[in-house]
Amino acid sequence: MLQEVELVYENPGISEWDEMIPQGLGWLPEVNRYKLPEDLSPEEKAWQKIFWTTYGEACKIILKNLSAGDVNIMAGTDTNLPPTVPGFSLHDEFIAMNNAGMSNYQVLQSATTIPAKWLGSNTGKIMEGRKANLVLLEESPLVNIANTRKINSVFLNGKILDRTLLDKILEAVKTANNSSRKKEINDFMN
Repeated sequence: MLQEVELVYENPGISEWDEMIPQGLGWLPEVNRYKLPEDLSPEEKAWQKIFWTTYGEACKIILKNLSAGDVNIMAGTDTNLPPTVPGFSLHDEFIAMNNAGMSNYQVLQSATTIPAKWLGSNTGKIMEGRKANLVLLEESPLVNIANTRKINSVFLNGKILDRTLLDKILEAVKTANNSSRKKEINDFMN
């Protein structure tokens, strides 16, 4: 599972967290409270797999039915819990919501207009008089929700952050994380 996560962008204090809470809240196997116990029998491991697969399928059914019933659904990634990385995990959630039966439009609303309305915020829509922090994409997410990952630029507080600058920011985060990392993560990477 960790191979699927953009672990290099996660704050090492989160991924390695083992100093404050004895049972661990980190992501790496020795400090991850969500990992299966080492001493499970093959039968117990098989049961756990069945349980969590069934749980995941049940969540999809519930989400699909709520969505079909016009219930307002908001995207939320439980950021900093294993295995969610701020920013990256939202795109994963979009795909999961879409795979569960929500339309691309509904998925986009779950992260824009619906939360803005719930918060009573002046955001969530592109129109005059609204706050204009936006993400400009290379391709339409209405065609394929995975296109939310194809970020061209970000408009933030009146400034344009183009792809080159965004890549420099990502590299700076990676460098800072690597310089403060106490544990090697290469074994957990793709």
